[in-house]
Amino acid sequence: KIIAGVAQPNAGEIILNGASVRFTSPIDAIRASIVSVFQELSIIPDLTVAENISIVSHRPKGKHFLSLKQQCLRAEEILARMKCEDIDPRELCSNLSLSRLQLVEIAKALSTKPSILILDEATSALAAADTEKVFTLLGDLRNDGVSMIYISHHLREIEMIADVCSVFRNGERVSTFAQGTKSQEEIIEMMLGRPLSTVF
Repeated sequence: KIIAGVAQPNAGEIILNGASVRFTSPIDAIRASIVSVFQELSIIPDLTVAENISIVSHRPKGKHFLSLKQQCLRAEEILARMKCEDIDPRELCSNLSLSRLQLVEIAKALSTKPSILILDEATSALAAADTEKVFTLLGDLRNDGVSMIYISHHLREIEMIADVCSVFRNGERVSTFAQGTKSQEEIIEMMLGRPLSTVF
C-alpha cells in the first residue's frame, strides 16, 4: 500500500530507478507507472466495462479525455491481449459475474501501461479458466519488461510465476530467497513462525 500511494510510511525510503520517491496518493504512483490490483474491487457498477477501464487509462499526449468510441476501442484492445474477447466493453459492470469483474479490474490496471504492477490476491475471485489467462498474461508482461509484485498465499501460484520470493508474517519480512530454493514445508513454517509438526 505504501508503494501504491495508499498508505504513508513512518520510516524508511522508496528508491525508484535510483531516486528517492514519496507518493501522497495512488495518482502519484500511477504517474510513476506503478499500479495496483487489490483484492477489494474498485469497479463502479453503474459504468460500462470500457468506462471503468478508461477511468485511469494512459491517454495520448494532449488528450484530456477519450470519446466513447475511443474508450471501447481501448478496452477491446486490452481485453484481447488478456484473451478475454468475450467481455463486451459496452456491458454494464453490474451485469458481470465476480470473476469477470476481477478481469476488468486487471484490464483497468493494464490501461495505465505500468512498469511496476502489484497484484494482491489477484486470482482469489477467478474461475480456473480465467486464472490460466491471467498467468499467461503475466508471463507476457514479464517478457515485455514489466516488474511485478504478486501477493498470494497459494503456493502453487507462487511456484508457477515467481522469480524471487519473500515471506512476510505480521507485517515483518521473514525471508527472501530465489524461487525453488525452499521446500513448501519450509515456506509454510516461515509463514506460521513455528515447525509444521506443532500445528497438527
